Amino acid sequence: MKALKLVGLLVLTLIGCDEHNPQPTDYVLLHTDFEEQAIFPPWEYQGNSESFEIVTENPRKGTYCAKFTIDAGELWTSPYSGIQTARSEIQHFDVAPAQQELYYAWSLKIPTDYSESSDWQVVGQFHDQPDYANGERWENYPAHSPPVSFTYKNGKIGLTVHHPFETGTVVISERTIRKGAWNDIILRIYWSTKSDGYIEAWINNSPMTDDSGEITRYQFRNLYNNAGNYLKLGLYRSNAITTKNSVYFDEIKSGRTFADVAND
Repeated sequence: MKALKLVGLLVLTLIGCDEHNPQPTDYVLLHTDFEEQAIFPPWEYQGNSESFEIVTENPRKGTYCAKFTIDAGELWTSPYSGIQTARSEIQHFDVAPAQQELYYAWSLKIPTDYSESSDWQVVGQFHDQPDYANGERWENYPAHSPPVSFTYKNGKIGLTVHHPFETGTVVISERTIRKGAWNDIILRIYWSTKSDGYIEAWINNSPMTDDSGEITRYQFRNLYNNAGNYLKLGLYRSNAITTKNSVYFDEIKSGRTFADVAND
């Protein structure tokens, strides 16, 4: 197996959200396929340096893909809060602006030897951030659940939303996936601080519907403020999980149409 370990990530692990994105003013479209074998910047990494690799283990396309690993009992300590979490994630700001409709896509592979747990595991999330134009700062910004996240548990991918300033989290849809295979996820999202925000999702070109099998568009407020959200991909899980696990990502994209992000 050929792998490139990002051993120079010691500095990158010290980059947090706190001061790196003071005030987003625009947005960028993503196209990250790991073929250049280095993605920093504009991506930032949160996790221990040995927990992220660019590898040649059957990528979705091309030669390379990303591998995120959390070892047994491994925790990452935030350099700002000192809080320890089990995570190996990359994050990108300026990709989810207010009052814009965009499509997002990435390919995810859960290996066949993944050790299952009934505890929570997140494999993708859009997270909120302070609105500097409204006087908010990372130093005093309250912690929130991500408005949009993808969870994994026992062979199923779950699309989960959290309503800003309301209680409760809603799992819109869960889909059984085949481990050891690439799964293509596509999202269509209108980002809004009002109730006209919405989300649609597809996995392997099949719509992710609610339990009735009828609703494919879920409408809800999906922004805490006008600063928009940022994207985090990788593996983030409960500290109580003590097994070693890896996940793989490839072909991370965003665009203005379904065709912009769909894989061949």
